[in-house]
Amino acid sequence: MSGWGDVSQQFERTELRVIHCLLCPADEIEETLADLAAIGVQIATIGQYLRPTERHLPVARYWEPSEFDDLAKRGKDLGLSHVQSSPLTRSSYHAREALGDATPVAAPSRR
Repeated sequence: MSGWGDVSQQFERTELRVIHCLLCPADEIEETLADLAAIGVQIATIGQYLRPTERHLPVARYWEPSEFDDLAKRGKDLGLSHVQSSPLTRSSYHAREALGDATPVAAPSRR
């Protein structure tokens, strides 16, 4: 896993949201999905960055819906139990459905 350090000790959740922004290539997103699956993340949501106001960074490129479909398939192939991937996906999008696909994980003990 490149560049993540010991992420498994830092994450207590099994969900991570990835928003496409700037010119992030698909292979970097796939590498991220592989890294997340390797540490036990089960749910990923992938959406298009949308510029909220003119003061924010502009959208560098709009991804095609088929590209989001490809990322969802790749995430599932890597072992993620649920991948919601579309231009308008946000972390709460279909959350109940995603939760149904996840395996419960015991909370870490507090010291």
